[in-house]
Amino acid sequence: MAVQQNILLEAGTNEIEVLEFFLGGQSYGVNVLKIRQFIKYDVSMVAPVPNCFRSVLGNFLFQGTPTSLVDLNIHINVDQSEDPNLRRIILVCEFNNEITGFLTDGVNKIHRVSWGSIQSPPGLTGNASRNHITGIVIMNEKQIPMLDFEYITETISGKTSDEIERPVTSEEDAKKARRKEVKLLIADDSRMIRESLKEHLFKANYVSMAQFDNGLDIYNAVVQMKQKAMIEGRPITDYLVIIITDIEMPGMDGLTLCKRVKAELPEVRVLILSSLISEQMAEKCRQVSADEFISKKEINKLVDKVDQLCL
Repeated sequence: MAVQQNILLEAGTNEIEVLEFFLGGQSYGVNVLKIRQFIKYDVSMVAPVPNCFRSVLGNFLFQGTPTSLVDLNIHINVDQSEDPNLRRIILVCEFNNEITGFLTDGVNKIHRVSWGSIQSPPGLTGNASRNHITGIVIMNEKQIPMLDFEYITETISGKTSDEIERPVTSEEDAKKARRKEVKLLIADDSRMIRESLKEHLFKANYVSMAQFDNGLDIYNAVVQMKQKAMIEGRPITDYLVIIITDIEMPGMDGLTLCKRVKAELPEVRVLILSSLISEQMAEKCRQVSADEFISKKEINKLVDKVDQLCL
């Protein structure tokens, strides 16, 4: 069954559509924008692949193309339900321009909620848990953890972004001196992505930055900077030049963050970095006046994009 995504959901409303699915009797959630199709699971449809990651059952054919199938119960160490009537469902997902199947114990329904109802995971859950969970939907006294499919696929593939060697030129040296003065804020709910962004930027000498794991905290930080600039009679760019933000974040999504910042501080640059960049999402980025948007698969372009916006 194909998923009818509501592409008309207005950008910057701070809303998300969450699919609730089951693993071992527990509810979990994922952004509907990541899902292409639901498929009823049949063990005969999967061709085993030798020497693959422990949670990868093998490949199944999706639209004629061999596609990896990840058993989420195995990957996050959840005991599978013993219900004999269980109808396991494959979520065929697409993000970062790649398609992967995720095997679940079934699906419930789609909820439209505010990002404000999604909280960051508590700090006492342990690092492993926090890596798999990006936020928790609080709805009618029910908790639905949002599973980080991107982190799961990165763990399985073991891929890291290729190193880019900056040119050894006088022009690059001049850029490095100017980069040091640029004030940046970074927002992403994935610790792995935040560390990757920091590494890329630090190597290029973008060293004046602060990091946040949700959109609401970074927005509040921007408001404080704006107030400080007004009190001290200085331009906001003395405190903040550019925000680099994900779209999917607890508290406030990146589109809403961008919309509010550009309305209040149009001189602050906003670069949206997301696994969901597509033609439709690019149009939403334009609607909220983002200065630039790139896929997380293009992280190696990040420094050049920031250079273009800030130097």
